[in-house]
Amino acid sequence: MNRKKPTNKDLRFLYSSENGRIATNVLVGVSGLTGVPKPKKKYDAKRPTRDEFVLEELANQLIEAKSESSEVLLTVWGMELPVRGRIENMDSRTGKVHIQKNGETTKVAFMDIMKVETRGIDTESE
Repeated sequence: MNRKKPTNKDLRFLYSSENGRIATNVLVGVSGLTGVPKPKKKYDAKRPTRDEFVLEELANQLIEAKSESSEVLLTVWGMELPVRGRIENMDSRTGKVHIQKNGETTKVAFMDIMKVETRGIDTESE
C-alpha cells in the first residue's frame, strides 16, 4: 500500500493552536498518520445512594446507641475494617460521628456509614 509521505505543511496541522493539543483526525487518511487518542477519564467509586428512610433508621440507631452508651460496630464505606467503639459525639455542623475506643477517637462521616450494629458485638475480640 502506497502512502503519501507527510510534508511540513501536513505536520503543522498535527498541532492545533488550542492549548497545544494534538489534533487527532486532521491527517487520518491524508498522510496515513493516526492521531493520539485522548486519555480515558478515571472515575472514583461512588458511595451507594440511600433513601431518606434508610438514613433516618441509621440516625435513630446511632442516637439510641449514644444514649445507652453502648458499643457499636460501624461498617463504613471506603474503609476496609469496621469501626468499633462508643459514640462520644455526633457533630451536626460537620456531619461526623466521633467514635472512641481505648482513648483513641475516630471521626466518621455520617453519610459514609453503611451499617450500625449494637447488639451481639463480641467485646473480647479486640
